[in-house]
Amino acid sequence: MFYHVDDSPHGDTLLMIYFPKEKILVQADLYNSAAAPPFAMNLNENIGKRKLKIDKHVPLHGEIRKQADFVKLIQSLQQKTTAN
Repeated sequence: MFYHVDDSPHGDTLLMIYFPKEKILVQADLYNSAAAPPFAMNLNENIGKRKLKIDKHVPLHGEIRKQADFVKLIQSLQQKTTAN
């Protein structure tokens, strides 16, 4: 399934591809080894809005990562936001 990435600070033409049976999300630039915080937070919002169940993130630029790693990153970013 293709989804438009809503409200992305990286650009308004981004797509993400979700494979529901495999629980895989493919995207570019939003979550990878060098993900900028606003991009990862935006990706998290898009995942939540669509209620996607993800096991693995497959970025077009970077290494395949588990959902648990993404959740840790989001929690860390949220803690930094609330601390400021």
